[in-house]
Amino acid sequence: MTREKLNIRMAPILVQKDELLYNVNKVYNTIKLNGNYTGKTIFYGEGAEGPATATAVISDIYKIKLGG
Repeated sequence: MTREKLNIRMAPILVQKDELLYNVNKVYNTIKLNGNYTGKTIFYGEGAEGPATATAVISDIYKIKLGG
């Protein structure tokens, strides 16, 4: 039997200038995932900014985890 684990963290972080996340600003959002089969994956696009976007992203990840 395998145990599935979902670890979600959301926080402002400092990034180096040479990282892809460095130039994400204004209404753009980025989510960085690290999967067993996919490795590191980054999604980038326009969002609503602020708490509304954060809530939507966490909700979507949770729905994916539940298979919905």
